Amino acid sequence: MSGLNIQFFASDIASIAPKREESIRGQEEERKARGQAYLECRKIRIYDGRPFIVKGISFIPLSTWGEGVINNLNHEYQSGVQHEIDCHPALFWGSHKILKQVQYDMFSFPKRTYSLINLFSYSPRKRCAFTLAEVLITLGIIGIVAAMTMPVLIQNHREKVTVTQLKKAYSVLSQAMLMAVKEDGTADIWDSYQSENDGYADEEPVTRTRFTPINLVKQLKVAKDCGFTSSGCFQSGAYKQLKGLAERDFENKGSYYKVVLSDGSILALEGYEPQHEVFDGLEDRAYGEIWVDINGRKFPNIAGKDLFLFVYTKDRILPSGYNRIDKPLSSTNCRTTASGYDCTAWVLYNENMDYLYCDDLSWTGKKQCK
Repeated sequence: MSGLNIQFFASDIASIAPKREESIRGQEEERKARGQAYLECRKIRIYDGRPFIVKGISFIPLSTWGEGVINNLNHEYQSGVQHEIDCHPALFWGSHKILKQVQYDMFSFPKRTYSLINLFSYSPRKRCAFTLAEVLITLGIIGIVAAMTMPVLIQNHREKVTVTQLKKAYSVLSQAMLMAVKEDGTADIWDSYQSENDGYADEEPVTRTRFTPINLVKQLKVAKDCGFTSSGCFQSGAYKQLKGLAERDFENKGSYYKVVLSDGSILALEGYEPQHEVFDGLEDRAYGEIWVDINGRKFPNIAGKDLFLFVYTKDRILPSGYNRIDKPLSSTNCRTTASGYDCTAWVLYNENMDYLYCDDLSWTGKKQCK
């Protein structure tokens, strides 16, 4: 190496050394400044939505510092209200960057966590969360509302199911009657049968001649045929009227022909006597009656709720109560203080069971409680 090159190399080293020392001194000064900044930033206040450093008796706007903070649960950002926040140990001094950092305390009561980037700017990466207390309170409110509304919703659903099932039963019986008339003629020429009573417990046994309902039964899809004498179709002694009195015991009365249909509903059919009186309002006389338990042996087994009455003339099926549609329900049997027999027509025609809740309904006027 020539002497000239050695001279230039030595001069380069001499010029670099002072710069390195200056850089080291600058880094030390920056670290000291950052430490001093942390010492000065003992408390930060949020006032009117802006962060300030408390220094003596004056407020210095925190415009270039960012910090992650932990605030207690009752912290609220309200205009004109001061709130103390602990400084985060890591701060940027002399920078326009905001430190997005959160500190969690895993061994203390859950605290709400904030950072300046979340408080004063929008970020697509911002993460928000609810505390355990907030979640539990929300679930409690939802539970209370559900407890208040669910029984009503369930009851409304059950009533709609009842309306649907009763309409289906009416359709099935009507189709069976059409087929029976087509094959065997009208009910006034059907065969007769002998029975000892008509199903009422307070009557003395007596032999009666009745029109047989077997012609109608033949047209039904029967899953179980109990006939006049066999048992196993109805619940024995389980039926009641709408007003609470005991209903006739279909299971043990020989005047009723009992069958269980394929859809689970149960029927009890009884033919009337040839000299049976004509019902008011009928164009022609009734030749028998049909009781339908739409949900089988399940409860409540109450007339007007799941037990409904039909009558049949010589060529058609009619719902009980159809001949009283020009009267208010208070003068019929479709009310909670009566038997409930006439409710069949009301449910089919008006598609509700509101007679269970209010007593001022009428065929010609109010048809719903609400």
